[in-house]
Amino acid sequence: MSESKKMNVDYISVKDLKSIVEKHGADNVIDIRESIELALEKFPGSQHIPLSSFEQNISQHKKNKEAYIFCRSGARAKTAAYKMANRGFKKVYIVDGGIEAWKRAGFKVEKGEGLFKMMPKRFIIGLLTLIALAAYFLRS
Repeated sequence: MSESKKMNVDYISVKDLKSIVEKHGADNVIDIRESIELALEKFPGSQHIPLSSFEQNISQHKKNKEAYIFCRSGARAKTAAYKMANRGFKKVYIVDGGIEAWKRAGFKVEKGEGLFKMMPKRFIIGLLTLIALAAYFLRS
């Protein structure tokens, strides 16, 4: 028996996840990518619990329900899945290939708000000021 089987962690293909989501919804799908990644695209209906604050926020998910964890390609999802298993979660699945595999399979993602919408206004104003100054000095 593999270590992942003993710890109630396994992999799931995007095709199998698609079937589950179509039947039961995406309530148990957890996106652990950081907020800046979500600004570009989102998995429809998933929960967002970034890996950077995962341990503090995983209690949002019920331990007796299956969880489907994904990131961009699957590597960070493995870290999160083992953290959940160590905390006694019933069954945790790592989405094999992450959102990149989901897109390659032709499945839909939601467009995010965009990077500029999530950035604080002060940062955007500062960035635009730097660009304007750089353009001014480069022209001179």
